[in-house]
Amino acid sequence: MHSGTDMLTEEEVKKLVSANLRRLRTARGWSQDQLAKKAGLTTVGYGDIERGITLAKVSSLAKIAAALGCTLDEILPTKKRT
Repeated sequence: MHSGTDMLTEEEVKKLVSANLRRLRTARGWSQDQLAKKAGLTTVGYGDIERGITLAKVSSLAKIAAALGCTLDEILPTKKRT
């Protein structure tokens, strides 16, 4: 069970997911357009996720993870770091 201090706000989740996606994508040398196409998403839709404008659905994150060859754990923050 998580205590209230371990929980992330929606804005914190968007910011952390955004940073993780950018890091994973750029490590592969891919553009946002390349990753969006590999994941079967629109470039605009993916870009909004990576910029932290949109909180992605789990199904979209699963497609992105598959395209990147990583796990959802590498994309999703689970709790605040202390």
